[in-house]
Amino acid sequence: MKAPATIYLCDDEEDVRGGLSFLLRQAEYDVRAFGSGAALLEAIAAEPQPLRAVFVLDLHMPPMDGDVLQDELIARGYAQRSPVIFLSGHGTIPRAVQAVNKGALDFVEKPHTSGKLLPLLQRAVVLEAEWHQQAKRCDFLRDMWSSLTPQQARVAVLVAEGS
Repeated sequence: MKAPATIYLCDDEEDVRGGLSFLLRQAEYDVRAFGSGAALLEAIAAEPQPLRAVFVLDLHMPPMDGDVLQDELIARGYAQRSPVIFLSGHGTIPRAVQAVNKGALDFVEKPHTSGKLLPLLQRAVVLEAEWHQQAKRCDFLRDMWSSLTPQQARVAVLVAEGS
């Protein structure tokens, strides 16, 4: 079954990007692959919002490393609804911890990514779907609340407080 979220893969190494794209497409994921953080940011800005995405980012990508790209995704509001997974052949424990502390789902070491990445992506897609549903519920409740008259809103607050 095809996941509703698109996998946005960003890795500056063409061979890695091509190999992982092939692997993920074989697993029936919709994949968009990019060689730089700037290209990924430009592409997602043009996509319909809210973006249904899971981001798979290489940690070391000149000129914009994956952790800087993660900061941009957070600043632009994408990382709140979309899981981020990091890949790296040169990762250090402090950088991995920093990425996870900023909200990344996990950190996968290259080159042996497929065994860990596919189950992790399954988990990320499930999380993204849950986050998407929660966001839809929040949007619905926000819309409902904003449609109340001031008097109705006061009554709703009193009811919620048990008064």
